[in-house]
Amino acid sequence: MFSLIRLGALAMCAFLLSPGLTACRGETASTIVQTKMQEVRAMSLPFGVSMSQASTEAQGGPLAEVTPSTSPMKSYQGNGYTISYPADWSINQGTTNVTMTEPAMQYGIAIVSLNNPNGTIDANEGLQLEAKDLASNLSNVQDDNIASTTTEGGETWYQKEFTGTFQGEKVTYAIMVTNHPANTSGTKIFEEVYFAPTNQFSQVKAAYIQPMLTSFAFTA
Repeated sequence: MFSLIRLGALAMCAFLLSPGLTACRGETASTIVQTKMQEVRAMSLPFGVSMSQASTEAQGGPLAEVTPSTSPMKSYQGNGYTISYPADWSINQGTTNVTMTEPAMQYGIAIVSLNNPNGTIDANEGLQLEAKDLASNLSNVQDDNIASTTTEGGETWYQKEFTGTFQGEKVTYAIMVTNHPANTSGTKIFEEVYFAPTNQFSQVKAAYIQPMLTSFAFTA
């Protein structure tokens, strides 16, 4: 999730630094922000985290058929939320983020939540920044023109979906962003990005992602 590097830095500068660090200028502040960026980069590699597999498939190997998981669902407790995921999926967890990917690491979902008191970072603005930065790492980007908002966990989320090419492989990303609760001292900004090879995206969404999104619940 590339622009969350920017979003994370904004949030860190405005809200997460100690009282003595009031701007992103001091050495200590920079170190904190760089750490946040590294955490975000770890979950942001396009097309899941297994480009070597994707590259092999792009050269002629068939993509595996998407079939619903027979694995039981497990509950994950995140920063201000819970979500269920297939028990055989891999979890890569950072301080404020998590990536969940299927065993072959070809598709999955990434979730980030950051303190955002009073909703200072607008959710739609965050979505547009994220989409712009992520799309800049792809070629032949096409907007999939989905509805601009959706509902999850009783909250309205801004959303965007687009398809592009990364290292010769067509991939599709969907991004969702919201603030919860709205305009309070305890507001957090939440972002979800789910991704899959374009020719599997609809199947992946129906078999895995939609049940996960349906299970999502805010805990505060």
